[in-house]
Amino acid sequence: MVEIRLSHRGIARTTLAASSPLTETVFSIRTLLSPVSRFPLHQPWTRRVRKIVRDRGVDLTLLTELVRPGQPVPAFLAPPPYTPVMTAELARLRAVPAESVRQELDLHLRFGLPPTPRLAQLRAEPEAGLAELATTVEAYWRLAIEPHWPTLRLALEGDLAHRTRQLAHGGLTTLFANLHSDLSWDEDRTLRWNFPLPLPAATSNAGIQLHPSAFLAITGNTTSQCWPPTMCYPTRCVAALWDRPHPCPDPLTALAKILGRSRALLLSELAGPATTTELALRTRLTTGCVSQHLTALHHAGLVTARRDGLYVLYARTAVSDALLAGGMDQKPT
Repeated sequence: MVEIRLSHRGIARTTLAASSPLTETVFSIRTLLSPVSRFPLHQPWTRRVRKIVRDRGVDLTLLTELVRPGQPVPAFLAPPPYTPVMTAELARLRAVPAESVRQELDLHLRFGLPPTPRLAQLRAEPEAGLAELATTVEAYWRLAIEPHWPTLRLALEGDLAHRTRQLAHGGLTTLFANLHSDLSWDEDRTLRWNFPLPLPAATSNAGIQLHPSAFLAITGNTTSQCWPPTMCYPTRCVAALWDRPHPCPDPLTALAKILGRSRALLLSELAGPATTTELALRTRLTTGCVSQHLTALHHAGLVTARRDGLYVLYARTAVSDALLAGGMDQKPT
């Protein structure tokens, strides 16, 4: 059991955080390692990804020694603040201070993480270990999460919108009452949580960062002195994530005849909000080219643009959704 008493300042600083591709990538490892029966809703994804990882020969040894079923995940693997851009999150992973890595490893080793030679090497040489972890995480992300990220991100952002409405209508009492059955919120501003580590009660002036995850029951970081307390809770509508119809093999043909192939391709990649950099990586177009096309699409009312911190996120409008849906209905020629 963990008890966190939020000060008045902590309540004011409690936030709903952005969807995080790094967090989802790391947490999905636990789903991948668990029996399919434990996460039956993810069965289509689990079976597909296990085969892909095996066929591509991706070495997940160090990552799976840190992310184990039934145990909390060391906070340095997904350090806040969270952003929707994987390249930025990987850079932050590589830059975690060595002392933070050692503190987290010592805590988790003390409470049940099995000691291994690779974890000992990570503790002795955190910089090299973080570089290896970031490379492994990126390779795994490309195979397991990135192809599904538009769908995942839409689910996560939909959940954030729902929780924001709960917070607006009923405050933290309503929000915490609906996050998970393992959580309870008392009128004395204390959040109680059935956490697997026996930790002392704490008072938080920094608040709690809350964010949804498609791959978790519930987990979080309430132990690190380097980051504010965070809590990841299960997103809604997980059952619908993998039960989606497959589009026509060539959905871009009809739309490309009107807009040009590059602009049609960019619209097809905007199933969920994305930045110019993300779209450039996905489409293999230059960043400048993507920016020019997005500007034209924005002026035509086919995409929206909104700022999220340092990044501008682009998304399709209802008009472009209708156009793309029409393209998907066309038979390939």
